[in-house]
Amino acid sequence: MLRDASSANAALPATKFTRFTRKTALRALYCRRLIGRIAAIPGDVVECGVFQGGSLAILGLCLRDAGQSRRLWGFDSFRGFPEPAPQDNRSKAVRGRCAAPESAARDTIGQILGQDARDLDVQLVAGFFEDTLPANPLPPIALLHLDVDLYESYRCCLDHLYPKVVPGGVIAFDEYDAGRDRIKWPGAKRAIDAFIAETRLKLERDPLTQKVFCVRV
Repeated sequence: MLRDASSANAALPATKFTRFTRKTALRALYCRRLIGRIAAIPGDVVECGVFQGGSLAILGLCLRDAGQSRRLWGFDSFRGFPEPAPQDNRSKAVRGRCAAPESAARDTIGQILGQDARDLDVQLVAGFFEDTLPANPLPPIALLHLDVDLYESYRCCLDHLYPKVVPGGVIAFDEYDAGRDRIKWPGAKRAIDAFIAETRLKLERDPLTQKVFCVRV
């Protein structure tokens, strides 16, 4: 249960993550397809990089509509980026950038999900990944959604959470090479490429959003 969820009748916050745009619609369809791929396997849904809660809320809606009862985890520092690595674009990857308070994510999730926010088991965990992931022993993971932008953040999340992904589970990457991702977030692609080389998993591409994901075998 997500406490302090807002009323279903409240107006959606006017942010780029909750305004209805073509990008939002494509993201919703993409999340629906990801949730559909895990219908027959056990495990929780985990998102790292919650920001204002838009994607986590969409994943919650998709779980509800698919009739899947799973715990939904969201990890974020809620204080912005950590110190970037040499592999990152220093003009974009600035310590403290992309900060949003946990309360903003809770409000977004509560407003988008409405009453379902009280019924779904949503757990938000605040702190930098290197601190929170080792301290929270998670159950098996069916879907791991990573939206963490930076090289070390991707490496940390994959190092700690990939071993918990069940066979048939999906690891989805929000940044890779679509649009300007390769320029804005080069560290993300480098970390993902290193992970794929180590695990020998196959990257698949969503045809509408051009985002990439892989399935654990």
